[in-house]
Amino acid sequence: MIMLTDAGENWARFDESGRLCCFRSRGQEWAPAQPAVGWSVTLLVNGERRVATAVCDGEVRVETTPDSIRFTYSRLCLEDGTVLPGGATVQWRLAEGLLQGSLSVADLPDAVRIRDLTIPDLTFAWTDPRATSLIVPQDLGWVLHEAAANLFRERADFTTDAFEFQCFGWVEGEHGLYLDTRDAEGWVKQWCFSPAGERQLRIRATCVAPVHAVPASGFTLPYRISLGGFSCDWYDLGRIYRRWALERPWAARGPEQRRDSYFADIACWLWNRGHSSRVAPPSRELARRIGAPVALDWYWWHQHGYDTEYPDYFPPREGAEAFMQAVTDLQAADVRVQVYTNGVTCDMDGGSWEPVGPRATVVLEDGQFQSFAFNTFTKHRLAYACGASEEWRDVMVEVVAKARALGLDGLYLDMIGATGGYQACYSREHGHAPGGGCYGTEGFRALFQRVRAEHPGFALSTECTRENYMDLVEGYILLCTSAERWGWREKYGCPAELVPLYPSIYHGRSVCFGNYAFLDGIPPFDDLWPPEFRPDPAAEKDWHALCPDQFAFELARTVAFGCQPMVCNLTQAQLDDAALRGDVAFLVETAQFYYRHREHLLWGEMLPPGELSCETHEIRFLRRFIFTAPDQETIVEAPRPDVLHSAWTAPDGASLLVLINHRREAAEIAYRPAPGWRIAASPAAPWSCADGALRGTLPPRSLTAVPLEPALSTSADPRRSLAAEMV
Repeated sequence: MIMLTDAGENWARFDESGRLCCFRSRGQEWAPAQPAVGWSVTLLVNGERRVATAVCDGEVRVETTPDSIRFTYSRLCLEDGTVLPGGATVQWRLAEGLLQGSLSVADLPDAVRIRDLTIPDLTFAWTDPRATSLIVPQDLGWVLHEAAANLFRERADFTTDAFEFQCFGWVEGEHGLYLDTRDAEGWVKQWCFSPAGERQLRIRATCVAPVHAVPASGFTLPYRISLGGFSCDWYDLGRIYRRWALERPWAARGPEQRRDSYFADIACWLWNRGHSSRVAPPSRELARRIGAPVALDWYWWHQHGYDTEYPDYFPPREGAEAFMQAVTDLQAADVRVQVYTNGVTCDMDGGSWEPVGPRATVVLEDGQFQSFAFNTFTKHRLAYACGASEEWRDVMVEVVAKARALGLDGLYLDMIGATGGYQACYSREHGHAPGGGCYGTEGFRALFQRVRAEHPGFALSTECTRENYMDLVEGYILLCTSAERWGWREKYGCPAELVPLYPSIYHGRSVCFGNYAFLDGIPPFDDLWPPEFRPDPAAEKDWHALCPDQFAFELARTVAFGCQPMVCNLTQAQLDDAALRGDVAFLVETAQFYYRHREHLLWGEMLPPGELSCETHEIRFLRRFIFTAPDQETIVEAPRPDVLHSAWTAPDGASLLVLINHRREAAEIAYRPAPGWRIAASPAAPWSCADGALRGTLPPRSLTAVPLEPALSTSADPRRSLAAEMV
């Protein structure tokens, strides 16, 4: 056996052929189901895709340094046993308590090309499928519970290339396997989790290689991967990744560098759509009631219907003069204004496709353009631009210039954060080698950099939480905080829990805002869509009465996770509706609370959440969005805790516990801070604090901030259950 050790208690054991047998990391031991070299490579052999790995019974050269070990193989073996000449080198090292690997393949025959490299490629056994979970870095972060029991019921594997940051976790019971890629450039890659025999999980991370015009004899993975142990808690997972992530250039802009944007001084967002006569009055009224600035993300202002004719937006559909006057009036009422554009797509079925679209769009491996028809009414296909296309970047720079000329405070560039740079492009017209690479990410970064240089002070935002762009945009819009409206549980096939993993890593260096929370349950309909698809207003049900707690819960989760609150499709009629008065009051109070505590909730560092015990009740959720056909709405029930909480340290060092009761009834809670923290002072009635735990009752629909401070020592027994005490 060959041992790799560090200065601490971490080690990895390999056999003489370079197969990983087991490793210890951060207090946990993990062993593959069977020893394996831990990597594979997909080759194109005479144009046919084949998978290969090392020939372990041949000569293996082993080189060691004080902190690493390198195995070099002289031959590769295809899945059918065919042996090919060619070299492969895998290097392992122990760093930061993690086992990190890199891979290089070289000296292949001329008829053989590399399609992709995969590391890790390892299989681990599990025992109890109900005790397993997978933590996924999509949106803010997801914990997919009972993963082994549910993930593969209707799919052969769980594969994702749309992950916004790069750390995963596999958990069984109290055993946690930490996984990451440390790619600082944005290469096209994917993670795959698949069943492998009885009670085994195969884990693979694959990087797509460029396909060069001249046959390439080799390719080196342009980043390292990590394996390690963690405590099974999503917060711990984020803290491990954070050590590396905060050293990347994309994390360089912290609170002090971001305070000059209007994102730093707003209490709430509005996501309103349509003519200024519908959009402006409720926006001004909400700002007045809150008594603080709000921001408007204005959709359906452009001359064509939503999700058609991109990138042709101008002039505004009500005319430039009227639109600009509406913007000026809003700004005078303490409303900051940005409008919608799509930074990625071009309408294949509209008049905007030629001439740039065919030359700028991502070309898939089969030669087709990458596209999707989001609009189920018009069925126009929106093609995805390649970030490397300079022509596309020129188009979008012109769009930004025209938007700023309207007097706006900022611009929303949709889909760049969600899709920009994820997809391999096989075009030979964009200046990059076909296939894999980081050209897409680099191209969209170049777009943002150019816009910021030409339009300083003009705030940009995009979709999702893609870490590669966070230094170049002021904010990311989110929908996941309204996850129940979108059916995420069914998408994954698991009991899926949204968690603030991304804020635990990047909060204060990246601003997230939004949800899909609207008061009456009726999504808007664009006046420029085909009228035959317009829902009949008389057929609408009283959705608010059917789902009376959904809006408040979505709003509470948005703020508890450290995101700026939002209300969608707000109308003046809703503000005046007596039936909605409670929700509107909670919206105003939530925005005011967020604004008062934005040093923590906007700029603060997330602390470990601690343990909160409260009752759980079923909430009825309406599942519906703008393209949901009439009579296709569904209502689901799901248990949710009565009180949501989080803990934060502001840049000045002051720390707070945030408690939000979203229920229409009072809620009894017991809270114990995480080890190393305590309630800062003896609380006043009706609160009490004994044995390190805060106990009390929160009024209905209320938000409370409780000071925290570091604890010099902890006397409470961490094994004591607050839930058991409350029972």
